[in-house]
Amino acid sequence: MVFKKKFLIVVAAAVLAFISAFAFYQIQEKDVVIRLDNHNLSQDAYRMKFKAGTSLAEVVTKTRKSTLKDVQLHFQTQQKNVTYFYGKGNFATPPMISGNFFSQASFVSDVPTAVVGKNLEKQLYKPQAQAYIKIKGNYIPVIGIMGSKYHSELDQQIFIAVAPENLVQKKANAYHVLIDGKNRLEKADIKRAFHPRSFRHVSYGTFIIAKRTWIKEHSTQVLILVGVVVGYLILLLIWFFTSRKNFQQLRFLNDDRQRFVFQEWEFYTLFIGLGLVLGTIVGMMIYSMTSYSWLLIFNGGGMLIDSLFFLWILNVRVKRW
Repeated sequence: MVFKKKFLIVVAAAVLAFISAFAFYQIQEKDVVIRLDNHNLSQDAYRMKFKAGTSLAEVVTKTRKSTLKDVQLHFQTQQKNVTYFYGKGNFATPPMISGNFFSQASFVSDVPTAVVGKNLEKQLYKPQAQAYIKIKGNYIPVIGIMGSKYHSELDQQIFIAVAPENLVQKKANAYHVLIDGKNRLEKADIKRAFHPRSFRHVSYGTFIIAKRTWIKEHSTQVLILVGVVVGYLILLLIWFFTSRKNFQQLRFLNDDRQRFVFQEWEFYTLFIGLGLVLGTIVGMMIYSMTSYSWLLIFNGGGMLIDSLFFLWILNVRVKRW
């Protein structure tokens, strides 16, 4: 009976850990879609506003002369699916189905080039090997098709790279000017580089897609993780319930109560921890994630809290006898 209980505890803990891995994988999947919905901008992007008369060419020039590294500028038109794009350094790029995204050469060329979402591929004009997209009567060469296995707003997006000289007549206040860095940008650096009239931090759901909170977007996954926590508490109660004989025997002992507490806590932590490690490893093998940090923090922290909670309850019960 003792072996069966310990085996079931290990299996149950492994299942809970595996479920948590699945939940964090689903959270990552959702986050990827949200980022793609926001045209591959991170939640650390900024929106800038400039004084009247400032051109997009001036904004690009300020970017070039600044100390900012690995950044991208999005100049969004009223259509929202058409964005003038400028990048500096090793900026983040969206997933590509075919072709290439912009390189530094794209931003000095006299000929504008475009990268389009996968849903627009059928609309391209392709007389020979080179494909073109027609925008306001002009045919712009397309160098790549963006997309992934997910359906997102990026699938309808058109990015256009043009040299600053071709942006002189375009006024910044007629566009949504967004800047994002491969690494988090500091407000002081933004102010120093651009001296904008105003700028603010934008988060998911406030500048492209409809407003929504993180909890709302991940409500199912949050409920799963809450269920995992409840599951660990149930395992704790099961351990106490199946250890009634041990507690009854303790009533007749005059000493070694602390030894009993330590042994119960040691075995509980050992078997819960063993199941958690096994379930986490299996989950990490099955579900590929860009980062396993939150999964490890959740399971490791959860085991620590559960173990200490078990020890506290055990001490309370023993002191009553």
